[in-house]
Amino acid sequence: MKNLSLIKEQFLRLTDSPELLNLIKNSTAYFDQTNETGEIEFLKKYPYAFVSYIDGKQKRLIHCTVRQKREHVQNHKLVDLLLQQNPSTFAELLYIVSFYDPINEWDTIRPISAFTQCLAPPDKLLDQLFLESRGHLAYNHQLEMLYRMITGCAPLTATTFRQGLFAKVRWAWQEAEHTRFPNGKTLIHVLDERMLGEFTVSPNYHGAMNLYECCFG
Repeated sequence: MKNLSLIKEQFLRLTDSPELLNLIKNSTAYFDQTNETGEIEFLKKYPYAFVSYIDGKQKRLIHCTVRQKREHVQNHKLVDLLLQQNPSTFAELLYIVSFYDPINEWDTIRPISAFTQCLAPPDKLLDQLFLESRGHLAYNHQLEMLYRMITGCAPLTATTFRQGLFAKVRWAWQEAEHTRFPNGKTLIHVLDERMLGEFTVSPNYHGAMNLYECCFG
């Protein structure tokens, strides 16, 4: 890896740094850029953020977590995590930036565990489906793909199922307990074996791309 010195991290009041605020506005879904009133209200509710970015000729966002108040930052740094894990592929960088959060220590620990191979019993189909995440069920699209594969449902139905499952809606949990693979294994059994925690995440492709271009481009 190269250019690690260009990776910067800050916990800041968003209005104190117009440059970083614009970077976040242009690179995340936090703001409705067509609604100035909505932006003002958002900044009143979430005035602080922890930001990881590439400080090159042009700043590029890696990770952002907004907060309602100033909070303690765990003793973890993105550069330290990169040096510790020594990722060599885009998929491995995607793990880190999708789960990394130095404020919530749990979300910082999970990418470390994700670098290990999944310890679930071997299953040729599932191992191939989750190859990008070393056998783990890590991302939203993986869970939705799994549900669609078993049930043959439409994409929107799979998204609704995932959202209901993690919101602990009764019908979704019952569906997971009764939906079975051809080998008889239930979906809830696969979730217990393969998930990294209590939920999946939306992969941070934009941050991973920026980090990949910085470190390997």
